[in-house]
Amino acid sequence: MNNDTVFEAATVLLRQVVPDLTASALKASITAQSQPTRLFTIDESAAWLKVSRSTVRRLIDSGRLKAYKIAQGVRINQSDLNKLFSPINSEGK
Repeated sequence: MNNDTVFEAATVLLRQVVPDLTASALKASITAQSQPTRLFTIDESAAWLKVSRSTVRRLIDSGRLKAYKIAQGVRINQSDLNKLFSPINSEGK
């Protein structure tokens, strides 16, 4: 049984819950979730955000940015960094 057959079979079962689900959408979702996670150090996070190291520390301390202790270091998931971005209202409100 190849992967496409597995996705088709899974799609048939899941359509009972999500009627408009397609095999390609299911496959894309699973593939996106299986992508490796990029972890940044505090210095890398600061450089990526174009802010100071202390700003990254403040974001972590305030709870606005999740950080993970790994051995002797701190790592920050790129998806958590992306969550910091929010659009600016064009009317300035």
